[in-house]
Amino acid sequence: MVVVVVVVVVVVVVVVVVVVVVVVVVVVVVVVVVSAVAAAAAAVAVVVVVVVGCGG
Repeated sequence: MVVVVVVVVVVVVVVVVVVVVVVVVVVVVVVVVVSAVAAAAAAVAVVVVVVVGCGG
């Protein structure tokens, strides 16, 4: 019985750790993608402002 309990506890801990790692990775990826999109949007906005400013 003790062995079974220990195995179950170890499995639960491993699963929790894996889930936490996956969540952290997903959050990091989302932050990086959002940052990249924001940077791209800012760059496009700057280009548009410069082009409109020079053209106008």
